[in-house]
Amino acid sequence: MCDAEIVFYLYDNSNLVSVIGIHPDQSIRKYKSTWPGDAVLSENSKGYLAKWLKNNFVDLEVLSRGEFTPPDLE
Repeated sequence: MCDAEIVFYLYDNSNLVSVIGIHPDQSIRKYKSTWPGDAVLSENSKGYLAKWLKNNFVDLEVLSRGEFTPPDLE
């Protein structure tokens, strides 16, 4: 399994139910699923995803420079 640049771990209470990896300029992948590999992002999807991530989590330019520090959510 290739590590994605951004990974979402989705839980139902304390049970991990899904893992979604994102390569913002390329594709998304749902691990351990019936998806046949990566889902390639269209040009529009790349733009929407970059905007959503920046508004909610991380600036992709900061991530690409290796300067991203995850926020303390506690």
